[in-house]
Amino acid sequence: MGLLPAEIPDIPEVRAEIVPARLARKLAPLFGVPWPRGPFGTRTWVCDYNKLTLSEIARGAPMPGRRSDTAVAGEADWAIVDRVAVTRPGGALPNEIPNATLNRFGPDTKAAVVLTAANRLLDPVTDAIETALARLVSADGTPLPARLRVVAWAALVLEAFRTQPALVAAAIRARTIQRELLVEWQLPLAESIAALPLTRSEVGRPQPVVEGAGSRAKDGGAADRGGVAGAVDWGAADRGGADRGGVAGAADRGVADRGGVAGLADRGAADRGAAESGGVTGAADRGAAERGGAAGAADRGAAERGGAARGRDTASASRPRELDLADRTVRGLGVSAPDDLVDRLLRQLMAIGTRQSSSHLWLSERAPGQLAVEALVPPTEVLGRYVEQLGHLLDGEPDGVDVLPRVPSATEVSGLPVLARRAVVIGLLAVLRQVRFDVRARELTRAGIVPSLAQVALLATESLGADDPVTVLGRCRVADMTVHTLRHDRRHDLAEPLAELMSQVERCVQLAEAGVVDRGAAAEAISSANVEINIVRRTNATDPDGKLPPPEELDDWLQETWAAYRRVLEPVGGEGDAELSVGHHLHNYASYLTTHPDREADLVAGVELFAQTVIPARQRYWQRTRSFLPLRQSLQIASRATTTLSGLAAGSGRAEQARQWAGMGFDWISRALAEEETVALLAQVSEPAAHFCLLAVPALLTAVEHGVAGADEVAVAGRLLGIAEQWARLVTEGDESSYSHHDRLVGLRARLALLG
Repeated sequence: MGLLPAEIPDIPEVRAEIVPARLARKLAPLFGVPWPRGPFGTRTWVCDYNKLTLSEIARGAPMPGRRSDTAVAGEADWAIVDRVAVTRPGGALPNEIPNATLNRFGPDTKAAVVLTAANRLLDPVTDAIETALARLVSADGTPLPARLRVVAWAALVLEAFRTQPALVAAAIRARTIQRELLVEWQLPLAESIAALPLTRSEVGRPQPVVEGAGSRAKDGGAADRGGVAGAVDWGAADRGGADRGGVAGAADRGVADRGGVAGLADRGAADRGAAESGGVTGAADRGAAERGGAAGAADRGAAERGGAARGRDTASASRPRELDLADRTVRGLGVSAPDDLVDRLLRQLMAIGTRQSSSHLWLSERAPGQLAVEALVPPTEVLGRYVEQLGHLLDGEPDGVDVLPRVPSATEVSGLPVLARRAVVIGLLAVLRQVRFDVRARELTRAGIVPSLAQVALLATESLGADDPVTVLGRCRVADMTVHTLRHDRRHDLAEPLAELMSQVERCVQLAEAGVVDRGAAAEAISSANVEINIVRRTNATDPDGKLPPPEELDDWLQETWAAYRRVLEPVGGEGDAELSVGHHLHNYASYLTTHPDREADLVAGVELFAQTVIPARQRYWQRTRSFLPLRQSLQIASRATTTLSGLAAGSGRAEQARQWAGMGFDWISRALAEEETVALLAQVSEPAAHFCLLAVPALLTAVEHGVAGADEVAVAGRLLGIAEQWARLVTEGDESSYSHHDRLVGLRARLALLG
């Protein structure tokens, strides 16, 4: 299960909400969301939005192909045969939705139906995000800086996407289509024709304004899911053939469409009106539909019972244009350009699973017959790129990079629904991760962030319980960041945070294999934690007074958890990992292999994995996105392995092989040094810069020692070593000898001196 899952609604007593709930029940299994109490049980499909027909939505299951020879066996009226729902001739599946009900939606029938249903399924998640955002403030009670508020919001929307990628992606496609079709010209009339009577379909006809519109309310327990107060009488529509109300998910009546999300869904392929198999017409004469009562027509604005079409926005209940998950929740941020923030985030989400993203999506079967999309999404990278793209949208807002959030007590959130409590924890972690991701904020908050992290772990445990997936993943992330923060200075006691991190990784593996934590979230947590534990194995754990498990014990543990990582990730064999996004995510495992200086086979295997899979995958990612960071990280780690292999070869008398390894490492590190992003990185003293230098200097010196690089590289190595030494003094407050890599600094300085 995911962390912020959609929920199958009960059929409500309020007539206004019956149709949205029925649509939600039909749509959910088609996009990987199980309905255990439905006719198909936990069976799900993962449908392609462009191929899905209205008839299939009405049935709640895929239809047989035209050439299918499947038939119902026995006396049953219908059956699932080869994963397809089949009926006897002239029969129907349970509770199919009539064509007339679907055809009330528009202007694009399929998009409107999908968006309405998705909004209803995600409504509890939307409410949870709104609730959480209202509780995220600075430690002193003032609002968080705009960037951190945006990060928290984006992280929660991202988590909702990651929990049910197929459903949210379909909703984003539907939103794009609806927003583009619901933009109207609003042209002023020349004074000479001011009194000219305009027909209902002409440009310039003024839209009626309904008093009291624009407020979100809950009337008689019915949620107004579109942001506009008012109930919907679908019963009246049935009695008179007219839709006189609205469906959950209507758009913000006053927000101008900014153009939608570019690049989603081929508009020509989208269902604009092609006849759907089974007799459901996607076209539905829009004029006839409006004459029959489709809400949003200019001459029936009052029928929306509190909603009004205003300005260029012609949305209504049966003509939705908003994805509430993003469009409604963004309003709580108080930013000046909410539409732009939403559009940019949705573009980023739709890039996940494509060559424009490093994220990895794959199809998996969570239970027999239950297909779902699993998502390995590195949140820091996704959110970091998103915030970078905002640029001028947040100009003028206070920066406040060193601001930490206030962590509420469990008592303060105890009355909230489970999803809202989860959202509070996820939002807090997102803010803290962003603070750690920002180079300047990381140093300014290094001392204060550890207590905040501990408070978040306590909040998760006390408010959700130790076995909740958000608690397990959250405590794993908290321990991960705590170890990362403290391990640079050997004076810090790592025993407790390291034990906590190892324990929560083991819980992640257990819950992932039990189906409680989804595979993508578990894989991301395991991989990140293993990096920190492996660094501790090679540094802090070598100190006999460190009270940590010995390096050999940690190494055995890491071998087991990396094996679990491969099981959880379900790598696809025989298709070329370098061509798949999964190749991008094997970096950390390849890095682990390169940290065994006494095991030449592991080193060679690590270099081969980098050279044949990881670096080509990240090279392609850089070419498509111009983001060099992932490729630089792989180049610098791979050069560490070649440098070690060169030393092993030289020590055993294999001079030519030593030279070849040194040359390979020099090529890789030179490629990294030549990139503009690396030049900018080295312009300041920071943790990432120091980490790069500690890997680049040995590769450069080894190349010089074996004659594959000129003597001028010695000066380059000296400058880089100076950056690492400056940061070591900074992080230890002047006591460089307590730096976790102090011995390496001393050894590199000695080698540098020998080379002059």
